[in-house]
Amino acid sequence: MAYPTRPWDCWAKAKEDRNKQWQDCMTAKERGVPLFMGGTGNSTVLVGIGEFAYLPGEPYGAEVSRYPDLARRVVEAVEQRGFAGDLCGYLRHFWGSAFLRETPWGPFPIPDLVIQGHTCDCHGK
Repeated sequence: MAYPTRPWDCWAKAKEDRNKQWQDCMTAKERGVPLFMGGTGNSTVLVGIGEFAYLPGEPYGAEVSRYPDLARRVVEAVEQRGFAGDLCGYLRHFWGSAFLRETPWGPFPIPDLVIQGHTCDCHGK
């Protein structure tokens, strides 16, 4: 039995908000806002310190997948530096973007602080 479906009413707004979050990260320094990076679960440690932008590694890595040419180049950049090809794809996209200083929205920004817990094997590497 097939059930009727329709797009989420909020999908366009969700994509708009996500793109704004990436833009906020990429322009944080220009706006005088500290930029922090790390794993997705680590940003909660920073709550209460005031305004900041947070570039979370896992969602960023997933987002790079939408850009096949960039995804290929950043993965190659990681592997050319001797890192294993079996590292997490999110991690390879994040590190490769940092190595090449390239994102889908412009240059990869230099963070003011990187905070990372050990929540998976790749984080420990």
